[in-house]
Amino acid sequence: MKAKKACKGGHARPTSQKAAANEKSGEATAAKKTAAGLWNPTAAKYGLERREWTQL
Repeated sequence: MKAKKACKGGHARPTSQKAAANEKSGEATAAKKTAAGLWNPTAAKYGLERREWTQL
């Protein structure tokens, strides 16, 4: 028996909660890019490992 409220096709239904989550996801991505941009010069200065924003 299939759950009535299951994600159709593996994707969440468009709801206000999903829209809010997508907005916050974009904010998090921007923050990660900023953090990597701040970290990498410091890492280079002290011989530490650089990070891509996708690693954060």
